[in-house]
Amino acid sequence: GFQKEQQTLAEKIRERSGGKEEFFAQKAELRAQLDEFSAKIDALMERKGDVNKAIGDKRQEGIDMKQQLNKMKKSIGYTSEQEIDERIASIEFKLW
Repeated sequence: GFQKEQQTLAEKIRERSGGKEEFFAQKAELRAQLDEFSAKIDALMERKGDVNKAIGDKRQEGIDMKQQLNKMKKSIGYTSEQEIDERIASIEFKLW
């Protein structure tokens, strides 16, 4: 009776141990999937950073160009096409 009981208990222990191996295999598979997703997310975040930097650079470029245009307008001293035409006309008149 004692040996039979011991054998039954040994079988139960073996069954439960088998489940442990399955658990660890599944855990390793899920860890691999998680690592894969993390790598994809990291790559996308890096790309997002690059895109945002490019947008920021373009925005700054636009601001710089506007500032240059305003400086040029001030250095010319004329604010409209009409003023420029009038100045050309007065110069041409003087040349006659």
